[in-house]
Amino acid sequence: MSIATLIFWFILGRAYVKVWRYLPGVLIGNAVGFLSLLIYLWQFLLFGDDQRSLFLAGLSQMFSASTSDLMTARIAILFEPSPTAITQVSFTAMQILGLLVMILIFTAGYIEGAIKERRNAAKTDTTQTTSI
Repeated sequence: MSIATLIFWFILGRAYVKVWRYLPGVLIGNAVGFLSLLIYLWQFLLFGDDQRSLFLAGLSQMFSASTSDLMTARIAILFEPSPTAITQVSFTAMQILGLLVMILIFTAGYIEGAIKERRNAAKTDTTQTTSI
């Protein structure tokens, strides 16, 4: 499922070229990810276990769940003082890294789409010039 989501995110980035400039496209395209991260930080850093909403806590982790947990976990452990311990620091780092991975994939799709649009525009220009 995560590979399908990542492919979809790449295609979504490609599609945003036709409607948005880069920065608004990234912000709007990943708005759910930014919102998820804010809810995650709110639920896990500001509330204790007894005050936390299980629904919001679970929902806030869904966006970054589409990235490979093994990949983000291996990097997140670098933020721990002990490499054998996994604490809230690791989990928070995994959420942030997951959002960054999704932004990178979206950006790769956006760049690929922009290159394709420029090539199509150049072909259209040369076709119009040669037909005159």
